[in-house]
Formats: sequence, C-alpha cells, structure tokens
Amino acid sequence: MEIFSDLFLTFITYSFLGWIIESVYCSIGERKIINRGFLIGPYCPIYGFAAVLIVVFLSKYNNNILLLFSLSVLFSGIIEYITSYVLERIFKLSLWDYSSHKFNLNGRICLKNLILFGILAILVIKVINPVIEIFYSTISEFSVFVIFVISLVAFTIDLILTVMAVLDIRELSNTTLNLDELTIVRNGFIEELEYKGGNFVHSLESKGESIKNNIGDKTEYLRNTIKVQSDNIIKMISKKENFKLNFIHKRFIKAFPNLKPLDKNKSFNLLKNKIKNLNKK
Repeated sequence: MEIFSDLFLTFITYSFLGWIIESVYCSIGERKIINRGFLIGPYCPIYGFAAVLIVVFLSKYNNNILLLFSLSVLFSGIIEYITSYVLERIFKLSLWDYSSHKFNLNGRICLKNLILFGILAILVIKVINPVIEIFYSTISEFSVFVIFVISLVAFTIDLILTVMAVLDIRELSNTTLNLDELTIVRNGFIEELEYKGGNFVHSLESKGESIKNNIGDKTEYLRNTIKVQSDNIIKMISKKENFKLNFIHKRFIKAFPNLKPLDKNKSFNLLKNKIKNLNKK
C-alpha cells in the first residue's frame, strides 16, 4: 500500500506540473487562456505516467545525460503514441494531431515534442524530483496519507465524470442535425413535386376535365401531407437539438480545439461549433 501511495503521489504531482506546462504552452500558442488536459481537474495524466516511469526506471542513469535523454524520448514517445491510440479506439475521437509537424508518426507523436520531453526528463531527474522528495519527507506520514486519499478520490471521480461527458459528446453528435439544410431540402422537394404535378395535370387537360381535377386534388393532398409530416420531423429533431450541455462538455471542447471524429461525422462538427459558440458567451 505504501509503494502504491508513493507512486500515486508521484503521478498526481507530475500530472499537476504537466498541466501547468501544457496550459501555459497552449495558451501562448492560442493567445488566450487554455485549461488544457483531458480531465476536469488541474492535471494531465500523460505527464504523470511518463514521470513515474522515468523516475522509477531511469533515475539510475542520472550521471549519463545522453542516455537519460535518449531513453526519456523513447519512453515519452511510446506513452504518447499508446495514449493517443487507446483514446481514439475508446472515444472514436482524435484529441491531437501532429500531421502538420515535421518528422511525425501517424500524427500521434512528433520529433519536436519528444525532444522537449527529453529535456523535461533531465530536469525531472536532476532538479525537480529531488525537491519533491524533500517536500514529502518534511511533512508527517498522516498528512501524506490524507493528501493521497483526497487526491485518489478526486482523481477517480474526475475520471468517471469526464469519460461520461466525452461519451455524451459522441452520442449528442449523432442527433445534431443542421435544420436549415433539412428545411431547404424539404422545400426543394415540395417545389419539385408541385412543378412536376402541375406539368402532369396540364398534360392531362386534353384527356378530360375530371381526370385533371382528380390528379390535381391528389397532388395537392400529397403536397400538404409531405409538408405537415416534414414539419413534424423538423420540430421533433429541433427538440433533440435542445440538449443540456454541462460544464464538462464545454471545457473539453475548449481544451482540445482541434478535436475531430475519426469517422468524419459532419454532425460532430456542428455540435462542436455549437459548444464553441456557447463558450464565447
């Protein structure tokens, strides 16, 4: 239990530090404040996992900077690639894409970021981790235990709520339609029906007044029926569009502005833009 608590505290500490780095880096790039991270709280788990592996397995190479840097780049690359792949398989969403960067691998990792991670790893082993160890050694075991319990509970709840919200986003995107486009298609169909029906009625004029009137009445009835039914469909879908968006939905879209579905779902982009507009308010 003690080993687990020590590892978890290391994980949560570096997740928090990673969140700071990621948020500052992205905020500078976007020129606005970005609350970066997959989860709600101020932590980026991918940094925490990478830091735990580096501290546990690479601390012994602290006197060999080149080897420490190389192994850190390798570890970070594997972790980021696997994380990207797993998240895409679970949520069918791409949270980041480095395809526009030079020397990238399937858009999941790129050389520029891996070099930065390697430099960070050296700082972790040489500077940051010794300070963190001193900090935890200066406070009582009970205080460490309290921090561990609170962090574990908060992280678990955060993870559950975030996963539910992301799955909600996928589900909501499947029912989000562009009603303006649907209305245009509906009106176009009705106009075409009236045009063809009118021509058909006109061609029957020479064959008898009763046939013309009969066809005309049925055309008008069909037009009215389609109009009423399509209006009902639009109203029904419009109600579905009035879904309730919570803070997590809005924060997640804001944290990952380049978020995109793997299945090229157009309705997802409509939902994404809707949430973005709400974030601006």
